[in-house]
Amino acid sequence: MLAPGCRKETTLVPVPGPHLLITEVSDRPPEFIEVYNPGVGPVPLDGFRLSDRSDYWRLTPAGGGSAGAVSTFLAAFPPGTRLGPRAYAVVASDGVSFRALAGRPADLVLGRATGAEGVMTGSILPPFHPLGEIHLLTNAGDIVVLFWWDGVSDLVQDVDMVAYGDGGAKWPIDKTGALRYRPDAALGGILPGLAGNTLQRIDLSEGDESLRDGNGIASHDETSEPVERSFAVRGPATPWGP
Repeated sequence: MLAPGCRKETTLVPVPGPHLLITEVSDRPPEFIEVYNPGVGPVPLDGFRLSDRSDYWRLTPAGGGSAGAVSTFLAAFPPGTRLGPRAYAVVASDGVSFRALAGRPADLVLGRATGAEGVMTGSILPPFHPLGEIHLLTNAGDIVVLFWWDGVSDLVQDVDMVAYGDGGAKWPIDKTGALRYRPDAALGGILPGLAGNTLQRIDLSEGDESLRDGNGIASHDETSEPVERSFAVRGPATPWGP
């Protein structure tokens, strides 16, 4: 299954390989996380997961089988889902409010669904708004991690991550010295809180991110990306768009 509504083309040059990127985060209604495939072929999303947990890597049996930090979600993409080349997948916190505000359903949903979306699965503990909307991201600051795990191995593989506001300071990502993980860098840069805006990726190259000796796919060190240069806080949300 190809995540519906994700075939948005972009003028940005695609890169080879199964690497995915977080390209937009909106922490105000309609809350969503946008994932982009810059590659030249479709990417099966089996094994890919999203979380706001700094200890997401503890999900594996060797890590204790449970990520226990204060958080609201650690969820997997539905089995059999694929993301096409140069396509976006929009993952909404609340499918009902997202559809009402965006005018179309999200591709995937973490909380309430309208029936038109794929449903993420895993540990999702949504706080509820008085009007019923589900909010999963913290306005003052949070982290969002995209990672891959095959369900049996001792280690996960980082795919992409970003912190904004006070999220990086409150929930630092550091697997250094745990299990057989290589040293993590301090997640680079400081991004402000969103204050009603959205966090949008402006550099698909990931800047000066280290391409070796890391805990990511192809040994990239995702914690070394200079996020203050790769992302910008901007105005209206642009789901399915660059």
